[in-house]
Amino acid sequence: MKKIKKILVSINNSIFFQTTLILGALCILIVFYLIAFAFRPIIKTEQEKNRLLYENALTSAETIIDYSLLNIHDIITKTSQENCIMSAIVSPDSGSEDSEILLSLSNLKGTSELIQEAFLFIPANDKVYTSKYKLIKRTDFYEKSVIDRYYSSSENLDYISQSGRISKFFIVDSKIFMIRDFPLEGENRLGTFFIKIDVNKFLKMLKINETIYPNHLYVYNSLGTPLFINDANNQSSAQHYYTNIADSTKQTVALDNQLLLHTHSDLTHFKYLLVVNDSSKNNTFMLVLLICPVILLCLVMAFFISTKILIPIKNLIFIADAMRLTDISLPGQSTTNNSVAFTNNMKYLNSSFVNAVSSINYLNNFLEKLKPDISDILFKDLLTGKPIPKEDIDNYLTNINSSITNEGLYNVMVIKTNQDDTYNLTKNYLSAIENILNIKTKDFCSYHIQIIDNTIYAIIFQFHNSSAHTIKVFERDLKNMLTNTSSYLHVPAVIGTGKIYKSLQDLHFSYSDALNMTTVKSSSNSEDSSEIETYNDKTYYNEHIQKLFQFIENDDEENALLFANQLILKIYNENNSLDEVRVSYISYAEAVLNKLLEFKNISLDANTLFQINTALERAEEKTIMKNTIDSFIKEAVLLAFDHYKKYKHPYIIKASEYIKNHYSDSSLSLSEIAEKLGTNSTYLSKLFKENMGVNFNDFINSYRIDAAKFLLNNTDKKIEQISNETGFNSQQNFIRVFKKIEGVAPGQYRKAKQVDI
Repeated sequence: MKKIKKILVSINNSIFFQTTLILGALCILIVFYLIAFAFRPIIKTEQEKNRLLYENALTSAETIIDYSLLNIHDIITKTSQENCIMSAIVSPDSGSEDSEILLSLSNLKGTSELIQEAFLFIPANDKVYTSKYKLIKRTDFYEKSVIDRYYSSSENLDYISQSGRISKFFIVDSKIFMIRDFPLEGENRLGTFFIKIDVNKFLKMLKINETIYPNHLYVYNSLGTPLFINDANNQSSAQHYYTNIADSTKQTVALDNQLLLHTHSDLTHFKYLLVVNDSSKNNTFMLVLLICPVILLCLVMAFFISTKILIPIKNLIFIADAMRLTDISLPGQSTTNNSVAFTNNMKYLNSSFVNAVSSINYLNNFLEKLKPDISDILFKDLLTGKPIPKEDIDNYLTNINSSITNEGLYNVMVIKTNQDDTYNLTKNYLSAIENILNIKTKDFCSYHIQIIDNTIYAIIFQFHNSSAHTIKVFERDLKNMLTNTSSYLHVPAVIGTGKIYKSLQDLHFSYSDALNMTTVKSSSNSEDSSEIETYNDKTYYNEHIQKLFQFIENDDEENALLFANQLILKIYNENNSLDEVRVSYISYAEAVLNKLLEFKNISLDANTLFQINTALERAEEKTIMKNTIDSFIKEAVLLAFDHYKKYKHPYIIKASEYIKNHYSDSSLSLSEIAEKLGTNSTYLSKLFKENMGVNFNDFINSYRIDAAKFLLNNTDKKIEQISNETGFNSQQNFIRVFKKIEGVAPGQYRKAKQVDI
């Protein structure tokens, strides 16, 4: 037992064991930090998604209620203009129109499921006509109190005003009535329509509790009275919430663990409130729980570091002072004692110094391993097209002592191997590739091998004083050597080479070309391109715009603007002549504008390019040109972002997808799509107009015409067959719509394209 204890004590006192404890604590600390900081963007993103969901739900509820009530308003307007009703208002004592009025009211109730009951009161004869096909005196009517309270009320009521007609909202004991008075020749209330709203059907139609349960929607009139509520508890909660938003200018109010989102309708003058659970406080509590262990581990780390490094160093200083004092012998003091003390102090000094140095070395080695491979990160970012400013690339290349610099010609060669390669075989293959490259590239170019994954290797080349021809010869010889090596080592490999570019910032274009080449090699004999891409080549700008709009589609505004600005600076810094810069900037603007004109709701037009050309032609300095194109590109990028954000409305995305799959059906309608999406056609039509800039019919016609143009250009199908396949109900209608959008008939369009070819 004593031996075991002695062994444990020796292990505990060993520098290896102590350092292992430090490194273990450091690892745990790093893991906790990563978890804590990883949660921050996740929580933020989740909160933004929830906020967007709640705002959309509130907007949807507002739109559904407003437009449903507007629909009832229109029904009242239509019914009130019927001759029988007008005759009863003008001549209340005739009685000749009674049966027609009762029938009209009965039909009115059936026009909307939200109308629970309708009745018409004429004060002159004190009669009430009901939708239940009854004509009774007001004094005998079961809703007599509603009529009496309305006629005696002097309060200002909320109302809908449309087409010169006014429908008021009157609330009686949680019951909601839409009311229309009949004024005639300056006299008010010659008759009054009362439409009782079915509150339960309204709530069922909203389905708000099903979509974001346990959140609650409340609707108030301008006086703060809650509507569409039958439950006493809900009535109390609604009043409580209203007191917190009544005087608030903010659209979102925090209350305890809840968020109150509210908005105001200009149509009905109602106020809409959505109460949702605020998850941010729970998320903050989770972060606190994560950070507490991190703080505890920091204290543990501080203790270990002070024990193993700071205290030994402090002891060194103390011992050195003690040794200096003990070297001075006092009268009567033995020199032998001084010698023993000196020896003991030296042993302790040596032991403490060794412990401190060992601890520091272990920590340094561990921290070195934790440092990211800057080289790997830099070249992967360049290959994937992440925007990096030129000066930052210079700094990175200098820090990693790379053989690649930021001046010259660049291209990428991709080697794609079999996925079943073993680790040892891959290691031998890479070693063989490096040997070939060291021999072949000597005094000709620089290179860097970037491992993308176990099957793809990208070789980045930099050429200094080489022509396109010499580069092509070099690549051909190198590929032959690499192919022979692959065969010798039994590593199935496909090799592709990308185009040559003048900037490291364009490296991803070359990589993409090379990667595509490895894909088509097995089925094509296409040659790799070794032409140098220039700023006068439209293909270059099209590649650039494609990458730019990938950032925009991914909602990455920062990198989109940085990437767009990269090309502006590259053209500006190339030391080109004034005319070359002008031509390059015009080509850039043209490529961006052509992409934007594909959208339907962008506020730019073809005349914009003429304006840019004029501004660039008049500019006499490169700086003025740069500022002109920079202003245009920023505006274009922000317009594109605005387009994609609008297009990302869930209903628009789903509707567009449905149209894509069913546009060939000539019976496809707005109401059919709205029913599939679980919304109403009025709201969906409004979304199309606001988000796409066109109404539904124009949108689907445009989509069908695009499909028809593809068939006209790529097939020999007859006009009638194309019109049927693209969803037009007749050939005549197809020709009419095609001519309206394209300016020419389908047959003329096909002939013109054939002539161009």
